Amino acid sequence: MCDDIPLHLAKFHGHGNMSLHGIRLNEETTIPFTMDGTISKLDIRKPSDIKIETLPWYKLSSPKIWDPQLTDLEQREREYAT
Repeated sequence: MCDDIPLHLAKFHGHGNMSLHGIRLNEETTIPFTMDGTISKLDIRKPSDIKIETLPWYKLSSPKIWDPQLTDLEQREREYAT
């Protein structure tokens, strides 16, 4: 589950004062978002070889929902830019 509503805005979006403001991978694991000005972002960095070999892997995208290779969104954006 992905919840991109910042904590300070949760009450305005019907969440009471609760917001995940991150990605819940399972019951035990949540990746929190941080704020960069008005943008919610996911802080990432290149992992060490040891972390790649020993830590669990999680796919954060699904080709059933979103395919980053599709160009139709890029084409639609160009139509609005002209």
